[in-house]
Amino acid sequence: MSTLHPIEVDVQPQQEEDSKSLQSKKFTVKWLDPVKPCKSLLLKNHSSVLYKDSIYIFGGYDGTRNHDTLLAFRLDKNAISVVSTVGILPKRRNGHSATVVGRSLTLF
Repeated sequence: MSTLHPIEVDVQPQQEEDSKSLQSKKFTVKWLDPVKPCKSLLLKNHSSVLYKDSIYIFGGYDGTRNHDTLLAFRLDKNAISVVSTVGILPKRRNGHSATVVGRSLTLF
């Protein structure tokens, strides 16, 4: 089982309009022990988005080639897996962006 290492983060608003919503709220960030080593985790320039209880990671560069793999990191289980997809996968890429629109992951 993973050990949680909580730290406190004090968020200061960057702009005046942000101060109404944030008002120097404190958040707790939990650092998790790494999941079992996985070559797919050794990526850089990938995209990642949070959707429900998972962080979805697409593409990236491993030092040799670009990837077109979609991974899901389950926050509640501290586990990562390859996501099965249907249809035509986007080309291998790195240095891109992603966002969630409704229930769709959009890459650009």
